[in-house]
Amino acid sequence: NSMLSSLKTKIFSIITLVLILTIGTSTLINSAYFKHEYTKALTRQISIIGNSLKLQLERLLSFYIPLEELVGFDEQCSEVVNNHPELSYVMVVNSKGTILFHNMSSFRNTPLKNRKLIQGVKDGKDAIIEYKNKTQKYYASLVMIRTTAGENLGAIIIGLPEVAIGSKIK
Repeated sequence: NSMLSSLKTKIFSIITLVLILTIGTSTLINSAYFKHEYTKALTRQISIIGNSLKLQLERLLSFYIPLEELVGFDEQCSEVVNNHPELSYVMVVNSKGTILFHNMSSFRNTPLKNRKLIQGVKDGKDAIIEYKNKTQKYYASLVMIRTTAGENLGAIIIGLPEVAIGSKIK
């Protein structure tokens, strides 16, 4: 009788352990999948924001004012960050990687420092670029700015820190 009771206890323990492991594994897989899908949705959103800024820039460029001679676009960059506090930065760079406009105007006329972003601007294609700085991981949306003839003038770059994604998920 005690042997039967001991066997029931062992079987119950094994079933409980298998159940806990199954639920734990399922939860981990679901949260990883959700984070992946949520990251894709947010990076799509920042690309849309970048394209909206591009339309504003194209309107100004249609007056044949060179990109480097535009004035006041820092305010639009700041407004985007104010309206979307999860974003770290919004900037416009020329094809050489010099920051022309930034939500923090102190960065104006300084060179881009991140190699992946510089390469992205040189590649001349709209892209989402993942990179790390000293302290954290970012997702940057690059939206290229071109002349009507297709010449690469530069890019709008919008930065979303990974911690913003993590804080939304929790």
